[in-house]
Amino acid sequence: MASTPTHWKLIRVRAETIDLQRLVEESNSRICIVQECDDNGKAFEVAVEPSYLAEVQELQSHANLPYNPTHPREAEKAILGIYQANRKARERWLQRAVDVISSEHHHEIKEAYRNLTQLLGLQRELDRKILIQNISDSLASVRRKLARNLVFLFLNLEADHTSADAQIFLASNEEELIDSLKFGLKPPTPFNRDECQITSLFRALLELSSGRVDFYQHNFAENYTAKQNSELCARIFDISDIKTFGEFDVREISNSLSKSPLFVGETLSAEGLGQWAAIMNSSLQVGFPSGHLNLPSQILSGFGVGQIKMFETILIDTYQNLPPLNKPANNTLLLLTWSTSVSQWSEHGPNGPLKVLANWAKSEEGWNLYVRVAEEFQGHQTVEQLTLTMSALLSYRRLYPDFLDYSEQPITANYIADLDALLHGTSIGNSGKVAERLLFALARQLQSMGEDFGDIRQFLETILDREPPQRHFFDALSDEYVQLRMSGRSHETTMIELTHGTSAELR
Repeated sequence: MASTPTHWKLIRVRAETIDLQRLVEESNSRICIVQECDDNGKAFEVAVEPSYLAEVQELQSHANLPYNPTHPREAEKAILGIYQANRKARERWLQRAVDVISSEHHHEIKEAYRNLTQLLGLQRELDRKILIQNISDSLASVRRKLARNLVFLFLNLEADHTSADAQIFLASNEEELIDSLKFGLKPPTPFNRDECQITSLFRALLELSSGRVDFYQHNFAENYTAKQNSELCARIFDISDIKTFGEFDVREISNSLSKSPLFVGETLSAEGLGQWAAIMNSSLQVGFPSGHLNLPSQILSGFGVGQIKMFETILIDTYQNLPPLNKPANNTLLLLTWSTSVSQWSEHGPNGPLKVLANWAKSEEGWNLYVRVAEEFQGHQTVEQLTLTMSALLSYRRLYPDFLDYSEQPITANYIADLDALLHGTSIGNSGKVAERLLFALARQLQSMGEDFGDIRQFLETILDREPPQRHFFDALSDEYVQLRMSGRSHETTMIELTHGTSAELR
């Protein structure tokens, strides 16, 4: 049977109360004297396996009290004041924890320091200090790669390579670049959410440079957009005029690289620069290639990295289940239909994904897409494409409602007449409601066909995401319209057949 994992505890032990060396010898490796925690050597930090903790506490009456190494010494409070004394004690503890975690101590000992730091609410500050320490302790080859990556990252973010600050940065040698990075990474007070993201970003850059891997710092918050990640990186460089990562001019960036002592006599090809940018982007999540997933740039810049990844998963899954839809032009239509799923996400803030989609729908680019989709809807389409096109039209109006979409009644004679008027450029105000009634008619037709169109029916039910309304007597004509469209007819042909009653299906 596998043994249950145990988490060692860290306690403070006064040297005069316990024969520590004897305890260690008798504990069968269940106690470890880690280090002195008092300048005069009267107290030690001791890591103890939980099963042996009670025995230590019996020998030292105060050992069972919670150990808080961030409490300042009385003498320090008297000299420095409470605020500065607390800060100094906190820094002293964090440095001790960094020294142990960066040492050759056993994993259990390091975990004891991590766990106590987390209990003290200082885990984020500890992670940043560990990152800085790892940078300092890196091999010469790692430091050189890191410095080169810093130059390339800087040039991909700084819009003006001719500025005085850019010239100073480009003239810096390896040591100056590393020192500048460590200075920029010094933990601020208070340590906010953005700082946690910065730690993960520059841990990724260190690992990209073949530096030390620390899985504890693989904590990318994927609700950050690629643009926000770029801005956080730029903050460390003190860049104010930021450009989109990866959108560089080959000649300009090559010329700028040649000014750095790290690239003397070196010429990088356009292909090499592009590959470098792609690798860095993949590690740091600071941008997407132009036209990524064939999505609008406003969406790529407004969605969190994780949201883009989720949409990519949805694309793959949809195209696997519905191969007839698999073409790049449909990506934006699926993006529109995705708004139904997005509306159920937990992130509903002012800059959440649904808000980004709604703002895009109101933009000129969004409206132009809506007009194009409405035009394509009038032509011959497969059942799958017809379903997606109609779903996209409805989803657009869910994001950007028409002014009479609240009405349950047709504006003209019936919903099909409303549809025809809308498609011919007459703004009657209920385009969203018309699309919804047609989609419910389509759902009824698909339901009647059994499993022949099971996948597309399930897709449509997900988009509609509500119980069908009570069938209106006007829906009979909608059902006939949809039935004809599913047989491959265009909108114009369908309207002629409905008007003149020439359809064999209707006789």
